[in-house]
Amino acid sequence: MTGPHAFPLEPTPIHVSDEVLDDLSALLASTRPPLDEGNEDWSYGVPDSYLRELVAYWRDGYDWRAAEAAINAYEHYQVSVAGVPVHFLRKPGRGPRPIPLILTHGWPWTFWHWSKVIDPLADPAAFGADPADAFDVIVPSLPGFGFPGPLTGFPDVNFWKVSDLWHTLMTETLGYEKYAAGGCDIGGIVSSQLGHKYADELYGIHIGSGLPLDFFNGPRAWDFARNRPLTHATIYWVNNSIATSMRYYANANRYPWVPAHDRTPVVRAPVGLTLVTYENPPGIHTADERVRAFTTGPQARWFHHVNVNAHDHGGHFIPWENPEAWVSDLRRTFHGRRP
Repeated sequence: MTGPHAFPLEPTPIHVSDEVLDDLSALLASTRPPLDEGNEDWSYGVPDSYLRELVAYWRDGYDWRAAEAAINAYEHYQVSVAGVPVHFLRKPGRGPRPIPLILTHGWPWTFWHWSKVIDPLADPAAFGADPADAFDVIVPSLPGFGFPGPLTGFPDVNFWKVSDLWHTLMTETLGYEKYAAGGCDIGGIVSSQLGHKYADELYGIHIGSGLPLDFFNGPRAWDFARNRPLTHATIYWVNNSIATSMRYYANANRYPWVPAHDRTPVVRAPVGLTLVTYENPPGIHTADERVRAFTTGPQARWFHHVNVNAHDHGGHFIPWENPEAWVSDLRRTFHGRRP
């Protein structure tokens, strides 16, 4: 819907029981560290010394209840979509004509990957931007990636099947006639599939990396504050869902993507992209070169691209590492595309 939209569901805050948290603490206390000789310089991966300190902090210092309270500052919902349990966060837009925007995370992240961009996208005026750029922000958990728990009854889950779930969620469950989508990593190709199969019902999409939809067909090809990765790790652990999250990669090969139509470009919805020089291909050194390489290269032919940007700061999970750039680029993608 393009006008005022009465939300059809009642929110339910997330809550992890004390019993589950106590079990986690006991398991962390009994963790046996590996032998990790000669790895002080991280040449073989994360050193034992770092892991020992991190596990000790997770057990004795990390406060899940504080993280849970921050997460519950937003509305949370759990619904069944085509028989699949789905959790999502919502932040209503504040502006003259907010449009719905569904944001999809990647692996091994969770819905909380988007926590730095939710407020600026929903309430731009509070961040010194134009309230006309407001979105009703919908942030689901990929099924099997945390809440509401491990995925059962959907063993062949993959990115293009999730895009069908998201379209059903947005148009049937939530009743939006038209919406926008954004994503990175797996969420980027989920969003691209939406722009491919459901282009007429989307205002557009905004993605990172710009992977082609057949990327998985055929043979396969930083520094944190401690609380951040532990929040994602705890979400997976308390829901016992890391194993089901991994299936997305196997199933992307096992059930290859098949086009929904033969029109070009493949992703017909308007597409904005945020790229970063950290992921530059060989021979590309600057942000301007990255944009030119994309727009003149074979990947561009997959997309009806209307807004291509590159930034020197940030890595694969751009909305977490460079949220200001992501928000600015996404707003630009949808300028002039609202009702």
